[in-house]
Formats: sequence, structure tokens, C-alpha cells
Amino acid sequence: MPTVQRPGVYTAIFNAARTIFARPGALDPYFITRSEGEPLYRYVEYYNTQPQMEAAVRTIFTPLAGDTNNRWTGSDGAGHGSQGLYLSGEFIIEGQPFPELEYYQNIQPLSPPQDIDFFRYEAGHNPIWQSNPSRQLRTMFLFNQTRGLSGINFSLPMDVADHPLLTEILEQAQHDNPEAFQAGDTLRNLYMSPDDASFTRAIGNAIFDNGSVEFFQTTSVRDAASSNIILRPTQHTAGGQPQVDDLQAQGRTTFLLDDNGHTTGCYTIDDLIYNSRFEQAALGNIPPREVFANFITPYETTIQSIVTDNVDWDDTIERIDHFIDTNISQKLEEMGNPFVTDQGIDDLIDNLVASDLSISIFRELSTSVLSSLAQSPVLLDLICNIGVGGVHSIVDALIVVPRYERLVNPLLHQPSSYLEAVVRRTVLERKKHWFNENQARIQQALAEVDTAATATREELDRKQTELTIIEQQLQQNPKSSDIQEQKRQIEEDIQKLVDQQSHIEEQREETEAQRQEVERNADDTTAEIATNEQEARYIRTNMFDGV
Repeated sequence: MPTVQRPGVYTAIFNAARTIFARPGALDPYFITRSEGEPLYRYVEYYNTQPQMEAAVRTIFTPLAGDTNNRWTGSDGAGHGSQGLYLSGEFIIEGQPFPELEYYQNIQPLSPPQDIDFFRYEAGHNPIWQSNPSRQLRTMFLFNQTRGLSGINFSLPMDVADHPLLTEILEQAQHDNPEAFQAGDTLRNLYMSPDDASFTRAIGNAIFDNGSVEFFQTTSVRDAASSNIILRPTQHTAGGQPQVDDLQAQGRTTFLLDDNGHTTGCYTIDDLIYNSRFEQAALGNIPPREVFANFITPYETTIQSIVTDNVDWDDTIERIDHFIDTNISQKLEEMGNPFVTDQGIDDLIDNLVASDLSISIFRELSTSVLSSLAQSPVLLDLICNIGVGGVHSIVDALIVVPRYERLVNPLLHQPSSYLEAVVRRTVLERKKHWFNENQARIQQALAEVDTAATATREELDRKQTELTIIEQQLQQNPKSSDIQEQKRQIEEDIQKLVDQQSHIEEQREETEAQRQEVERNADDTTAEIATNEQEARYIRTNMFDGV
């Protein structure tokens, strides 16, 4: 994967590009547009038992600091940079080489290596079921743009001699920082370097830093002919990951790659389930809906039957409850003590629910259901027919997804979801525990204040007695300077003790007020726990009705 191997080149090119891009009119000859409805393709590696959905494919999960292997965007190594979503404007024709295989994503075969079950389909013939190693499969998502986009053309195909804008940037950078460059650093050599992204990433980061474009187009380094489209993220997910929202999903397919990089279209169970939501799209040789239905319906019927016989939903929900409670307790522990801030409970719960909790719950629910089916002898027959991945996908689509939706979304006429109710219960229990700890701490503080008050009062009484004795001595010897000084010192000590006594009393009043407030809050929290538990029981009782 390409990385920034020459930081000096990166910095020189980035600074020159940023200056030139900001010059009025410099970008005008290179502006291009993409119309609403134009197709874009996203090629990703295949993940078994983790069916990619289009929202995840539109999301950049790698933090900027770790985004070091993309050619045109990513970290500059010093905490700065931009991120982009890499797509293609070209559909891979079946049988043709896969030009961007090494550059669309980091290829990491499943560990341990797995065979993936899929079938090949030809019109008029029954699907052919087969298996191949996961490293030979790539998934492609088809999107249409939901609106027109404006961008910059940085393409440099082999049949084009020059790109004047990029040439100007390179010459300016070489003029300003000659020490960063070497003999042979031509535009094409820097642009087409297979392993060094110093030039290209500086250009991409600078144009997104400029803020004037929504995408830019480049030429593939692999074949120096096909095009990449790099989109600037337009929003962030609840978890803070950059995401593009100008794309509408149209379908997906999988490619089987031979050792020479040539492709054959094929379909996993995941693909078929995913595509059943869309109209027939131009994804190549897609099986008609009736072929899909005839193929998958018997398996769905069998899986529904063994789920009914083997899954205890009360036990499953208990496991989900425990999973949520453990997860939220850990997050609260990591937050230190969120109950001493001004953040309200509702905001705290919203933040906890908005994290990656939902994805984790889906996986936990899926794992729980599959583990319940493990003892069914029918499951082995299903696995022989459609593979572990096929069974997993049908179970998720048919059984897990509908119940997951009920877990994370409010039921009709309910203000919150079951997920929110369980999270609230955990938070409130932790808050009650915190109040109980506070009550013990405050009682200890009150005891310490009372001890200090008693000691101060006893010391004040002793000083008052001393003052009485000194005053008697002063009456007998009124001109004694030593006795007068002793009296002054004792009176000063008495005043300090009076002030200290007053401060202790104020401290006691404040601590007592804290005790009363904590006691009220503890009582309110206890009542809130009871109300929330009643709501959670109602949701739980009705949550899976009709699914």
C-alpha cells in the first residue's frame, strides 16, 4: 500500500498546492461535474459472517492518525490531513482484469483462512453452488448519486502528455524547496509511483483543505487508464466517523478473482438478501427475483422451524441485558464519574446509546441465536447445503434483524426503546450506588466536623479559663507588661477559635445540606429506577410480538 516515504516532498508539494489552489481562477479549467443519478462503484474485501451494508461502505472507519495507506488522502504524519471515500466510476466487466485490486482497500485475508460459499448463475440454468477461499472474493456495491457534485480533474492517463496545474505545483515546490527533490522527479514518476504517496497525498489533502470541491478524479496507478473518484465526507456518524451521504444504494455483487486478477461474477447469500430490497440493477448477470425466491425459501422455512424449536427468547434477552449492562458499566468506569458533571442523565444515556453499542448488540444477538441452534441436527444439513456463511446470513436477515430493530427502536406509543430502558437502568443503578457512597462519605464528613467542633469548643473553654485567671492577675498587678502581653495573646487565640468555630458551623451546615440533597436524589433515583423497570418490563413483554 502507498505511504508517504518522502516527508520533505509531501510538505513542499502540499504548501505549493495550497497556495496555487487559493489563487483566483487557478482551478477553473479543471472543474468537472457529476450529475444526479450517475453510478459509482465501491469495491471492498469480503468479510464472512459480517455482511456489509451500504451505510458501512459509505463510512470511513480508520481514524485520521491511522489513515496512512491511501494514495490521495490521509495522515501527513504530523496530526493533520484529510480523508476521502474511494470509489470507481467504472464497472468491472466480467472476465476483465481488476485494475484497482490492490488499491481500493487493504487486502487482509480472513484469519484463519476460510472458504466462502456462493453460487454462479447463468440465465436459464440452475445456480451452481461452490466454495473458494475468501482471499479470492471481492464485493462491489453500486450507488447512484443523489445530487450533482462539483470536483477537480487530476487525471493523468498515459495518452495525456501533461497536467499543467500539477506541473505548476511541482515546479513551484522544486523552486521553493530544491533540497527535497531528486533527479528524475518528474510529474509522471511522482504521480505513478506504486509505493510512494508523498506527491499524490499532498495534492489530495490540499484540495480538500481548500474546501472548494466535493470530489476529485484521478488515474489508476495500476493500469494508468481507469479512473478513481475520491469523495469528501459530508457528515459524521454518531460514533464520529466521516461518512458520505450523497450516495443511494442500488445493489451489490461479488467477484471471484483468479490468480491473474481476472474476474467472474458470483453471488453469496448475503448478496441475494441485500439485493432483494432493490429493483433489478445493472450489476451484471443478477438472478431474477423468482430464482432467488425458489432457491432460498426452503432454507428460510427450515431455519424458521429450528429457531422456533431451539431458541428461548427469554434466555436470549437475559443474555442481551447482561451484555448491555457489562458494556455500559465499563464505559461509565472509563468516564470516571459522570454524575458530578452538569450533564443530565438523558444526555448521558443518549451519548452511551449513540456509541458503537448498537453494532455490538447486533453481533451479540446473532451469536446468541446461532449458539442456540448449534445442537440441532438439521443445522448440519443446512451448513452442508449453503455453508456456514449462508446459514448465518439467513438467520441474521430472517430472525436477528427484525428482533434487533425491536430492541433498538421504540415500540408504538413508547417514549424509548428497550435498549434505552436497559441502558437507563444500568446508569440509574450506578448513580444510586454513587449516591450511597456519597451518603457514607458525607456522614463521615459530618462526624469529622462534629469532632472538630467539639475540640474547638473545648479549646475555647480552656482559653476562657486562662483569660479569667490572667485578668485576676492583672487586677493585682495592673502595670505588668508581661501579664498584659499574655492577656493580649490569649484574647487573640480566643478570637481565632471563635472564627474557627464559626467556620466549622458553616461547614457543618453545608455538609448537612449536601446530605439532605443526596438523600433526596437517592430517593428520586430509586423511584426513577422503579418507573423505568416497569416500562422495561412492558417493552420486553411486547417487544417480539409479530416477529
